[in-house]
Amino acid sequence: MKNSKYTLDLKDFLEDKKTAEFHIRDYLHFPNLLLSEEGFQGDFHIHLLVSWVEEKILLSGSIEGEVETTCVRCADPALFHLQTSFTIPVVGVAKDQEMDLEDDEVIYLEHNLLDVEQIIRENIILSVPLSVLCQEDCLGLCPVCGQNRNLGQCACQQETTDIRMEGFQEKLSRLLKEMVVKEESASTQKEDVQVSKK
Repeated sequence: MKNSKYTLDLKDFLEDKKTAEFHIRDYLHFPNLLLSEEGFQGDFHIHLLVSWVEEKILLSGSIEGEVETTCVRCADPALFHLQTSFTIPVVGVAKDQEMDLEDDEVIYLEHNLLDVEQIIRENIILSVPLSVLCQEDCLGLCPVCGQNRNLGQCACQQETTDIRMEGFQEKLSRLLKEMVVKEESASTQKEDVQVSKK
């Protein structure tokens, strides 16, 4: 197992059976995600707590940071404040024991070392929404010329009617006219009946 800032040495923790606390601060980049072509990055503060609960080891963590990404409407830079937490069981692995790497509901302790990089990255990725806006009322880009509407309106003529709705609107207009004609006809017949009764 590689030794890095994401590799926790739990030797003392296992001997004393007391909680172990760790703080990690790192600038992380996540490329080629669905969020945007560039992915996203941010300066993250990670707090980790390893504890014994009913003779089982649990890893609890909280992650906080400012995420820098791209606005989904106008493609300008956008910021998102990320704050998330997690708790996951820790399973010890003996020298002759194979790890079930497909089990993503546990994290493995090997030779007193706990590598938490994958679980940190997964929790960050899952906590960033797919639609991040530079501002709540972002106007986006003009579909004709690509002008950023937040910076000003362009001279392009905007379609006020969805072309897919034109046929439906014609049918609706025709039905309304037919209803009006029928109502007027029924009203006229009613008046004729009343006149004849007199």
